[in-house]
Amino acid sequence: MKKLGLGVCLALGACASADEQLLAKNGIPGSVVEALPDGVTSSAVGLEGGCYLYDGPDGSVVFVTDENGDRICVK
Repeated sequence: MKKLGLGVCLALGACASADEQLLAKNGIPGSVVEALPDGVTSSAVGLEGGCYLYDGPDGSVVFVTDENGDRICVK
């Protein structure tokens, strides 16, 4: 029965969070990729509250920021 539930979620996209849906729809902008530190690839980028983030080397969550230190978010 779990397989059927998962299939329905995947087919409808209803199980994905709003952030996951935004990321799937919009992709990762070049400005985010350019702001990533060395060693962090775009495959490590996610969204939380509409702002881009990645896991830091110590396991902490690090928001991607612009040259002013402001978080880069979906507009």
